[in-house]
Amino acid sequence: MAIFTQILSTSELEFPPRLLDFTVALSSAYVVFWISRAFYRLTLHPLASFPGPKFAAISVWWLYREGKARDIETSLRALHKKYDTHILRIGPNELHIDDVSVYDEIYSQKYRFLKEPDFYASFNAANTVFSEGVPAAHRELRKIISPFFSRQRIVAVEPTIYAKVNLMVNKMRDFQDQGAIHLYSAIRCLTVDFISEYSFGKSFGLLEDAKDHTFRPGILLAFDMATEVIITFRYFPIVRHFTNLLPASLMAVFSERISKVKELGMALADAMSSFDKARADGQKFEHLPLFDPLSNMSKKYIEAECLDIMVAGSDTTATCLGYLMNAVIANPDILQKLRAELDAGLPDKDANWPLLELEKFEYLTACIKETLRCAIPVPGRLPRVVPTPQPGAPPFIVDGKVIAPGSIVGISARAMHYNESVWGPDSEVFKPERWLEPDSNQLEKFLVAFGKGGRQCLGMNLAYAELRIATSKLFRCLDMSLDSKMTKKDLNQIDYFTTTFEGTGVRVLVRGERP
Repeated sequence: MAIFTQILSTSELEFPPRLLDFTVALSSAYVVFWISRAFYRLTLHPLASFPGPKFAAISVWWLYREGKARDIETSLRALHKKYDTHILRIGPNELHIDDVSVYDEIYSQKYRFLKEPDFYASFNAANTVFSEGVPAAHRELRKIISPFFSRQRIVAVEPTIYAKVNLMVNKMRDFQDQGAIHLYSAIRCLTVDFISEYSFGKSFGLLEDAKDHTFRPGILLAFDMATEVIITFRYFPIVRHFTNLLPASLMAVFSERISKVKELGMALADAMSSFDKARADGQKFEHLPLFDPLSNMSKKYIEAECLDIMVAGSDTTATCLGYLMNAVIANPDILQKLRAELDAGLPDKDANWPLLELEKFEYLTACIKETLRCAIPVPGRLPRVVPTPQPGAPPFIVDGKVIAPGSIVGISARAMHYNESVWGPDSEVFKPERWLEPDSNQLEKFLVAFGKGGRQCLGMNLAYAELRIATSKLFRCLDMSLDSKMTKKDLNQIDYFTTTFEGTGVRVLVRGERP
């Protein structure tokens, strides 16, 4: 040990005086800057008078910490109650609102609340329909893509939806003797297979490749990680820029999560190349994939748009259907009512019933709407920037307080869907009957699972079609019970921007066929 002490005590390893002075000065300047900035944000900032955690007012690290906990909406709801306010400061320049009356003002295009650019940049998909912040550019993109998700188009692809759903049901029959079916994983395979074939002309074939009751292909890991990395990209943009420069093979050295996301992007690029080759060879398509209307756009844009649609069009629907299956089977009265409606209206369980007929089933529709309210595919806030008022127009006011232009605001879907002033004291209870009340049409404006107006999710018609067909097939054909070995963790919902489950999601035992 003496030799190490001697070496460390030599002047050769000591800091030169000037370097030491510079380091001390730089550190002191940073501390002064940090303290001054914190003082400004707490006392002089335009949002200084709004209630909320002091740490949140000082730094975005509070948002990052809460976001990493994967349940920020529960924290926000508790804080609204703690401070007894409809408007809560959650960042140095950001407010969270739970006043349902101002939702339309924030998210309607006519009020000019633009998307907050840093938030949407974290999705690493600039200028897609989802992330485009310029209203005029967004409208043009939407014109190109919206016919692809029209109601007419959805009805035309009913056979494709039924083919995938019937394959899943048959696989469940094949695996029923192996133990509990991992139904949520099976549903994810279903939605990925359908959206890949519908959008890209080629199914990923996850259901066909399923070998056992777990339905767990490796590609689902990429979908999980695609949403997990969003929060890192949001608060550490340098990580996002760095990953864009590296190939997937090298990225694996630094981060398995980000590497898997890049691999998913490469899979979509391969699908695009396969489509281009097939079209060049004169192959005829039953319906043209999404690549076709986007053929005049850049390759980078097409890949980004397709990745958005792939993730948004699969896991969101899968989470809703997984939630619905558990909620219905766990409630015998609800299960009995749904079965009675399906049995009476669908006497031939093996038929592929027209979607237009399924839309007439009131209790089925009520179960789906209540699922969208409770499961909430995208539960969190979509931040907007408060605009400067037009000449003569009033400022933006919430809870009696003026919110300065340039402030970031947002209302989360969860705040809308669980608001007791709208839904009553049982707002957190799965209750399809609320949609069958005489005045239930008044609730529609508070159901924002797909957004509203010009920014409404393009895939809404598709999601409803998949939910109706899959729900009716599963409950009409199979006699199922919940796996008694499921834990609270398996069904606990977590927020990765899109909702998913902490554990396996719903698992069921297939007890046999229904008559």
